Amino acid sequence: MKQHRERLEELLRAHGPASRPASHRRYAPTGQPETLAALERVEANPFGLRSEWEKEMETVSRMADTDEAEDDAEHAVIAHYRPAEDSLGEPSQRETVRQSQSLLTQAIEQAGADEFDGNEYGGGEVILYAYGPDADAPSAVMAPVLNDLPFRPAHVILRYGSVDDPSAAQHRADLRRDDGE
Repeated sequence: MKQHRERLEELLRAHGPASRPASHRRYAPTGQPETLAALERVEANPFGLRSEWEKEMETVSRMADTDEAEDDAEHAVIAHYRPAEDSLGEPSQRETVRQSQSLLTQAIEQAGADEFDGNEYGGGEVILYAYGPDADAPSAVMAPVLNDLPFRPAHVILRYGSVDDPSAAQHRADLRRDDGE
């Protein structure tokens, strides 16, 4: 990995959380290590997916112009953890997050409470995302798993409205483990 570090950092800058593509609210590929190969492929042929992208953007644009788009404003549950000073954390920490993601996905699906959307790693932080029409429903289902993750400091943001709505209410809660940490 050391021999490819510079190249990986370049890909992270171009496609990571602070990049232009990251402005989309459901952007989480950097949290998945296997996406580095996909990002290299896209970079090698940046126009290979252009026509499909343009079709999708037309669909999104049409949706934004309808009243239905306002009715479907997505609320969010966004959990922030700091597993380590290292930008991606240790392998065992990433495995703990993967196991928790599986539990979160099952709990949300069983409760019919929105959608778990994945994670994003970077800067020593991991962020977990869930979306849907009501932030409270997935938050209640996710709380036991989120509280059990051992990484601190940690907090959850409940966003009541679309990421594009500057007036959307937000509530932040610090996470504490049952053992007082």
